[in-house]
Amino acid sequence: MSYEWTNVRAPKAAQLNAVESAGSIAFAAGARGLMMERSGTGEWRTLFETGPRGNGSNLLGCGMTTDDRRIWFTGAGGTFGYYDRRSEEVENYATPYDLTDDLTSVSVSGPAGNETLHVTTDSGRVFRASMDQNDLTVDGVAVPRDGATINEVVRIEQDHYLADDAGYLHYSQNGKRWRSHRLAETSVVGVATAANGLCAVTDSHGVHVDISVFGEEGRRKQFPPGISAPNDVSAGGRTFVVCGDSGGVSTMSNKDAPFTPQETGKDKSYRAVELMSDGTIIAVGAEGTISEGRFQ
Repeated sequence: MSYEWTNVRAPKAAQLNAVESAGSIAFAAGARGLMMERSGTGEWRTLFETGPRGNGSNLLGCGMTTDDRRIWFTGAGGTFGYYDRRSEEVENYATPYDLTDDLTSVSVSGPAGNETLHVTTDSGRVFRASMDQNDLTVDGVAVPRDGATINEVVRIEQDHYLADDAGYLHYSQNGKRWRSHRLAETSVVGVATAANGLCAVTDSHGVHVDISVFGEEGRRKQFPPGISAPNDVSAGGRTFVVCGDSGGVSTMSNKDAPFTPQETGKDKSYRAVELMSDGTIIAVGAEGTISEGRFQ
């Protein structure tokens, strides 16, 4: 698979830690409170530069409501809230449930004003929250395993998946009770699902695909990612995309074929990757680096 790459740089040279898309819309969030919106190929505008409270707290994760109106963000020291695309205002719900942990990731389901949220922390907790217009209620806090930082939460319909630093994948059908399975000896840094099944990537250079650790016990295939030090994975249709250090991006479109490295033209480390619905890859990372790849 061949891609044509466009490289741009954020107006603030802060590391970008997360990227999320819906249709032609995309957002990126990063260090020192930077949040950006994509309006077209290689075109990004700054929404805010110093976080929702103006104190420069790092942003670590983001997720969008199903009507594309609100982009939720999580970050250091309990940073939590959303940006409303219609009003262009920021709502702040910092330290929900008195949690001052770093909030590492968020999954969002439902439209603005009626959304359900699952948020993970660096102390191994995941909390469920719901919105009634602008009123946030924390519905419960779970600890799938004690202590390990949860790197990502993904929700697909009613199924929820967590990836953690201790090498575990966690699964829930309702976001309340979790089952755990050890996937690797090192950190699971990302998880994604597509038509090819469940995929998870570890920081020990392993990409696990066709995973069914919660059904047909232990079934999975492992591939080298084709890049150094993987940091994230995204998926759509039958394609998986992995990003990592030294400008590394690689793709797989057949779960029985190896990952193919892509030449992005950058040597910066990518921290997060998103596969948009039109097949465009967005990889973001160090020093405000943004790379967009369009399939040729």
